[in-house]
Amino acid sequence: MKQSQRCFLPKVNNTVKFNELRKISNKFENKIVMYEFEDINNKIDSRKLKNNCLLLIGPEGGFSKKEISELKSENWSIFSLGERKFRAETAAILST
Repeated sequence: MKQSQRCFLPKVNNTVKFNELRKISNKFENKIVMYEFEDINNKIDSRKLKNNCLLLIGPEGGFSKKEISELKSENWSIFSLGERKFRAETAAILST
């Protein structure tokens, strides 16, 4: 937090299974998933986000089309990090 000059410490939870995540996601106003095959121009505008946000960063190898389809049907917003692909450890930092 200090190195990146952030004003707050994001809460990071333990890992959960995909279906469990879908069940608990209804508590969040903003449900966002970063998807490597989304249009590269479709990026997060953090000014439009509300306080209660769930950010989903994919596993190594990415999400399947079926997983993305299921998330879209549950009103998740799908965004891109741009032209490059990132490791899971780096993607979370880039999107915040």
